[in-house]
Amino acid sequence: MNNARFLRCLLFPLLLGTANAEPPAWSGTPDQSLTIKTLPGLMKYDQTKLTVEPGQKVKLTLENADDLEHNWVLLKRDSKDQNGVKFAEQCLELGAKGIEMAWTVDSPRVIAKSGMVGLKQQVDVYFEAPEKEGSYLYLCTFPGHSSLMRGTLEVKDPASSSPFSKLTYQVYEGDFKKLPDFTKLKPIKSGDAKLIDLKTTTENKNQRAVVWEGTFEVKKSGNWEFLLASDDGSRLSIDGELVIDNDGIHPAKAVKKKEKLEKGIHTLRLTYFDSKGQNALGLVGRLRGQKDMIFSTGNAIAPQRKNAPRDPILLKPLKPGEAIVHRTFLKERSPARLRWAIPENSTWPGMPIP
Repeated sequence: MNNARFLRCLLFPLLLGTANAEPPAWSGTPDQSLTIKTLPGLMKYDQTKLTVEPGQKVKLTLENADDLEHNWVLLKRDSKDQNGVKFAEQCLELGAKGIEMAWTVDSPRVIAKSGMVGLKQQVDVYFEAPEKEGSYLYLCTFPGHSSLMRGTLEVKDPASSSPFSKLTYQVYEGDFKKLPDFTKLKPIKSGDAKLIDLKTTTENKNQRAVVWEGTFEVKKSGNWEFLLASDDGSRLSIDGELVIDNDGIHPAKAVKKKEKLEKGIHTLRLTYFDSKGQNALGLVGRLRGQKDMIFSTGNAIAPQRKNAPRDPILLKPLKPGEAIVHRTFLKERSPARLRWAIPENSTWPGMPIP
């Protein structure tokens, strides 16, 4: 390790405690808690899309599992700098002040920032989500990292995209091993909901069972494929007919089945229970050529399409003609570094440069 690198490793943990303001009064009871991690050796976050509701009080935990320092900076939108390149250049220009300012310039664009997070450390960031719906860019502003370490915070109201026209829930308490006969139980909690959401109905506690009942609209007739994932058991019925039975104590497991539905209003009943340990629930309906019907919150497990393409790694120099250094790791091989320069006003066939 060279002297400069050693000095950074020594200083960043010391700076960590002063990089952020004091936690707000609501820090113990945020509306939304998120966790984002760095991927060791890949110069990427493990999530490139996070979702919150307008105005929510958010606690975000940045876990740095890498052997390099990283940060997390959330930006307001700017039509003249939609991809954040100019902002990253401003951070790079901090020069000798970079360490002191955690490589983040003072700017009205900054909604929230983590400060630099040292090797194998983590930090909590508290902020209030923007009131305006839309996509907000986040990135790591440490020199050379922003082109790869980036993602978007989606701010949207669940009601605006919910397929439900009406949805209610009832919560039951008990030591369940399978889905019970709910007609013999008395609910301990009930209410209305916008989407199927374990946090709202069970507060992430174990030994609970929940029944959701609602109506939703099908925009186009066809054989809709429903994917239901749960930990532990769940059961889906549509228009009074059982569609998916995913009952029993088990880790997160997804089951899918096609159901022919006509255009119009349909009823849905989803039952779920959690015994002990982890809990999760996700439900989505799909039909080729149609927008997915997302019945559950984005924080629950949502089954993914098989063989879904991975996001490409976008490489672009901060300045025309500037060299790019990219680290890559191959299985059972030592790390390799790729370095090249892209001439100004040129393109490279096959390389996805925005």
